[in-house]
Amino acid sequence: MVFVLFLIVGIIYGIFFFIKKNSRIKFQSDLIRIYAAQVVSGNKVLYLVGVHTHIYLLAISESGVHLISELTDKESKDIIITQTGESVGVKRGFAQLLSRVLKTSKKTSSEDIQESFKKVDEKVQFFREQKDKLEDL
Repeated sequence: MVFVLFLIVGIIYGIFFFIKKNSRIKFQSDLIRIYAAQVVSGNKVLYLVGVHTHIYLLAISESGVHLISELTDKESKDIIITQTGESVGVKRGFAQLLSRVLKTSKKTSSEDIQESFKKVDEKVQFFREQKDKLEDL
């Protein structure tokens, strides 16, 4: 009887552990996205935060939140978005989190395929623009 109780408590603890571990950046709003976080020292952290179409570099410490700079050039924004593999406004739901944790295979629908092609086309266009810029130099 006691063994079953410990087993159930262990399973519940394990579920909460995986949800907490994998949900830091995944549960975000449609307009706010955390691209990166870097601990500078102790309780001082730098964050790259996307708000709608803007990307900000924020410093957070005991004294508060401070805006260091706003990334204004498109190239820097594209590099950040490409390296993180996400864009501002991409929403991830609990089903995607659960499928990542359990690593289940999901069947792709035609909308998913079209979205994938759109992302690939955007990346190809970005690299073509970069190539053209390099040729102009």
